[in-house]
Amino acid sequence: MCLLLAGSLAFVIAGLWLQPDYALSGYAAIGFFALCALVFAINLLPNSSYLRVTSERFTMCSMFRSRFIEWRSVGRFGVTRIGTRKMVAWDPIHSLSKLAKTNQALFGYACALPDTYGLKAEELAELLNKVRDGYLDGSLHSPNGS
Repeated sequence: MCLLLAGSLAFVIAGLWLQPDYALSGYAAIGFFALCALVFAINLLPNSSYLRVTSERFTMCSMFRSRFIEWRSVGRFGVTRIGTRKMVAWDPIHSLSKLAKTNQALFGYACALPDTYGLKAEELAELLNKVRDGYLDGSLHSPNGS
């Protein structure tokens, strides 16, 4: 994230340098890469991005927006590639929206995590499958939900 932030700031500086001679290109570069830098800076703030796994569900958070998904509504986790990036993905048990069906047709899965949280995608998918399987067979169910 730090490299992406630094790269965005470098392009903002390049836009400032271009701006006197190429006003439209300079302003476009400044605006776009300043917005990118802001997003990357927000993702560096504490609690802005995380994956919380409990015995009953997992919660993924990106840019302070969290979403929880219960294990009983998740199929097996796997790894997909989107561009050059490996991502952990899954199919929901319930019916799919049009967007989810499109994702499934293009990438093999309907849903994906936004990050691998410091693990290799294969390791994270295996870990999530173990927790999910433990919940579904009853071995991980705890009264406090953690």
